[in-house]
Amino acid sequence: MEITRKQIRRIIKEEKARLLSEQAGDTEALIIVDAIQYAVFDSIVDELKLKPEELVPVRDLLLSKQAEITVAIENAFEDAMRGTR
Repeated sequence: MEITRKQIRRIIKEEKARLLSEQAGDTEALIIVDAIQYAVFDSIVDELKLKPEELVPVRDLLLSKQAEITVAIENAFEDAMRGTR
């Protein structure tokens, strides 16, 4: 079975579009991850003013709250879709 140049061009175009759309979603997700990192840092330093000896227990407790973090992310997206805060 031969593939024509037209078919090859179409396949390349479709694959390029698929890759670009995947990268676009990934880029936005990485930007949000960055924002979360900065928000956590600001909370540690500015709001909570944690001492060095308090960091590990608070980090461990936060990491144990995966379900709550997931719900917070879902709520943020739902609020954004509704246009509310």
